[in-house]
Parts: sequence; C-alpha cells; structure tokens
Amino acid sequence: MTDHAGVTFPGQFEYVTIDAPRQIVYLQRFCDEDGKIARHPDMPEFPVVFLSTIVFAPEDAQSTRVTITSEPHGKANPAQIQTFLDDRPAISTAWNYNLVQVESLLEKALVAD
Repeated sequence: MTDHAGVTFPGQFEYVTIDAPRQIVYLQRFCDEDGKIARHPDMPEFPVVFLSTIVFAPEDAQSTRVTITSEPHGKANPAQIQTFLDDRPAISTAWNYNLVQVESLLEKALVAD
C-alpha cells in the first residue's frame, strides 16, 4: 500500500468473501519487504490483523454508494483497539484517497471505450 504522501507500507490481504458485485471482505496485515507479518511501521500498537468490508450499493444508473467498515480482528488487545479507534480519521483519509484514485481510473476506462 502506498499512502497519499507516497510512503509504502507492505501488506498482505486475505480475501474472505467476494460477492460480486455487492461485497468484498478481507483480512489485512502489515508485513515487511520479505512478506513476513510485521507491526505497522509507525504505530507498533496498531492491531496486527484487521477485517475490512466493502459494500457496493447502486444509487442510480450513474452512481454507486460504497460503504467501508474496518475493525480489529483476532487477538487485538485493548491498547491495539484504542490505537485503531484513535487512527480512524487517518484511515478515512486513506480510503478517500484510494477511492479518488479508483474513480479516476474508472473515468479513464469509460473515455477509452
């Protein structure tokens, strides 16, 4: 993953459910450059694993509502849960950044057709 500032955070994704075109559920873990599970490089108290659910719901012929939820998963301790909750504004910023990138790619694909 690369954030809006260009900082790369290696990660692993384990897809739990892909229910096209309605939902994607996956587990996310940070890892090192060799693919070994690792702590968040800037926040050692961040949960090791978190579960994200993305739901796609048609709004009309031209738009889709995207609802994203994320939560600590597995054996997160209270400090990890609090760190996750405290970081929600940054998580939202990252998702917004990613969705703008997706929208841009989709617009380019539509123009190319």
